[in-house]
Amino acid sequence: MKHGKGVIGCSDQEMKETFDVNVIGPHSVTNNFYPLLKIAADCNSQIPLSCARAAVFNISSELGSIQNTKTSFTTAYRVSKAALNMLTKCQASEFIKDGIISLSVHPGWVRTDLGVQEHHYLPKNLLKI
Repeated sequence: MKHGKGVIGCSDQEMKETFDVNVIGPHSVTNNFYPLLKIAADCNSQIPLSCARAAVFNISSELGSIQNTKTSFTTAYRVSKAALNMLTKCQASEFIKDGIISLSVHPGWVRTDLGVQEHHYLPKNLLKI
């Protein structure tokens, strides 16, 4: 799938496929692992609420920021990451009662097939995925 289209160039199929990967996937994985996360949180109840107890980390992106949107470039990706951020907020609100934290993290720019091959602050020893 070729990303990089704006709103008009983004097809319904591209939006659906991107949501499947970036929203439905993390939702499904978390729901399936929730019983194990709850067990981990219960077994580590003496530890203060932290990732050492039980946590969900969703890999987001600064492109999912609504406030920082200046262009519509990569619309499907941006919209899906904004949705993932909302999913994470909903998870955090619900999971806290069981001692599980949920947060979104932005790993920084990473060279992938989705993005550009060079970046203006590309370090010499870049992690390649």
